[in-house]
Amino acid sequence: MTKEMKNEFTYNLDHSNYSNIPPFTGEMMFLLKNHHYGSFETAVYTAIIGCALEIEHGNTHPLKLKQGYETYLMHDIGKLGMSSEFLNFSGRYKPGMFDEMKKHSEEGSKLLEELGFDVEVYEAVKFHHSNFKGGGYPDSKKEEAIPFHSRVIRIADSVNAFLTKFCEKEGGSGVFEDLDKWTGDWYDPNLITSFESLHNKVMDACKKLGVSDPSQTVYMERLVHLYSDSLPLKSVEEVEQHYSL
Repeated sequence: MTKEMKNEFTYNLDHSNYSNIPPFTGEMMFLLKNHHYGSFETAVYTAIIGCALEIEHGNTHPLKLKQGYETYLMHDIGKLGMSSEFLNFSGRYKPGMFDEMKKHSEEGSKLLEELGFDVEVYEAVKFHHSNFKGGGYPDSKKEEAIPFHSRVIRIADSVNAFLTKFCEKEGGSGVFEDLDKWTGDWYDPNLITSFESLHNKVMDACKKLGVSDPSQTVYMERLVHLYSDSLPLKSVEEVEQHYSL
């Protein structure tokens, strides 16, 4: 890798740039949105899916759902330390790039801790790429020792990635099957059971519209409709309005 490439693809999060930002303010979301809008959209979609999964799992307490939603919004805040060239890189990572990219979870967690976020939030951010049976990054926790919200993010982020990558026009019916093959390895089996229930409800709602294999747009529309009474915020636009972005 050339010296220029090393500079472009080296992780660097200067915490001093963000030292005066209060927790859960529009300024924090503004930074994420304007640094890389794709990461902002991903954060919002992951928050919607994660919160719906929590509801399906039995959590309907408004304050707890609000904390979960805000945690999911912050899960990739560490990507502020990645250049736009790094975030937009297509194809296979070059040597060393994956190790650099992996720093975003722990560094994001450290930043949120320094800014005064609750321990439940920054710990969830730290472990959101940890696998249920061990592995992932960081790999110091497994199973129920991984924070609950981290285990939710692990699923919600994967659901959003599948829908974004494969379901521009159709394909949403396959998202559960794609996740289920990693149940107990990457994903918490109990949460996967709840996601299966969520997915079946979404698919039933799609079929009532005459759509058997929904696009990402239709899948998310039906999901939001089903859980709208409890979701704190229901779209990218609502998040933008809420935080005055």
